[in-house]
Amino acid sequence: MDYSLVSTFAVIPARGGSKRIPEKVLQKVGNQTLLERTIGVCQESGIFDNILVSTDSTRVAKVAEKKGVHVPFLRDRFADDFSPVSSATAHTLETYREINGGLGEGVVVQTMPTCPFLTSKTIADFYVNYLSLHQVDSLISCTKAAPLVRFGFELMEGGLPVYLDKKLDPLSRTQDYPPVFLPSGALWVSSITNILKTKSFYSGSVRFCEISFWEGFDIDTPDELELAQALASTRG
Repeated sequence: MDYSLVSTFAVIPARGGSKRIPEKVLQKVGNQTLLERTIGVCQESGIFDNILVSTDSTRVAKVAEKKGVHVPFLRDRFADDFSPVSSATAHTLETYREINGGLGEGVVVQTMPTCPFLTSKTIADFYVNYLSLHQVDSLISCTKAAPLVRFGFELMEGGLPVYLDKKLDPLSRTQDYPPVFLPSGALWVSSITNILKTKSFYSGSVRFCEISFWEGFDIDTPDELELAQALASTRG
């Protein structure tokens, strides 16, 4: 594929409902909402022909439009707590194609507004990295986990641990093991063709690319939101 001839879409999934943090994407970190921060870095990256905010909420849509992003439709599917976010992205692209009479070949970058410290430079570098790969369907961001994650366990009744790694020696040291990486919602990249066909970034040939802990920091709980708000004044 000649990537100089295709379009690059950013899809920002931003549903209005959230059980743990009501209207999470509209919570402020620093002087901007999470959604505004994400739209801003996508605009600053300079790589996108189109930025689509995928939402079921008129309140979210209004915030996006004030930031300069047109929201031509509200998502009517995959806005619950159970649907994979990639399904929402695929549905957004399908709806955009129907409205505009086509979509063509291109690249889609899915980025979650719950990653407030992601920078425009990392978005651009990640995109270039994806373009440099051959016969790879998707590139997904990841971060290096804390060494203690190797010792993770489920806690049963009476405080009995059941270690996730069945071969783990509880008396070993964290430095005796190679590092563990965790996927981050910050950046997921694939071809539009692949997402429309499979509805998943995990289909076909998938590769991971490490980004920094802070750029991959993903707000999922009230405590994580509070931490991000406390750090925003020092990290910008």
